[in-house]
Amino acid sequence: MKYWKLWACIVAFSSFFALGAEQSPREGHGGDAVAIEFRAAAVKVAALLKEAPFAQGSINPDDFEDYAHSAKITSQARTVLDGTEVDAINYPDARPRKIVVSRSRWFSPDNTANRKLVLAFHEILSLMRIED
Repeated sequence: MKYWKLWACIVAFSSFFALGAEQSPREGHGGDAVAIEFRAAAVKVAALLKEAPFAQGSINPDDFEDYAHSAKITSQARTVLDGTEVDAINYPDARPRKIVVSRSRWFSPDNTANRKLVLAFHEILSLMRIED
């Protein structure tokens, strides 16, 4: 509980990046809570990577964080890849790079906070073209 201020800052900071670069602050926007939470999870992973001595050299935490902030993250009711429902789909060749998160899977009771971090880690690595 002592880190609630830090967590609030991470969520608030990441919500700024939830707006696409092509959007103007003068236009009306709808919020995407899943995209904001996903980005916050990815930023949290970047912070954990910066603290992890074993990660040094294998994954650049600053690059990971840059990808987390620059990716266009959206959500939709379900994400299906090759006929199978999946947690998320990433598009590393799109500009900007893109991740679409499944709301049904994100809000599943089985999707714990740790599992969300692992998913964010996997999807950002995939954007970076690093196999996990």
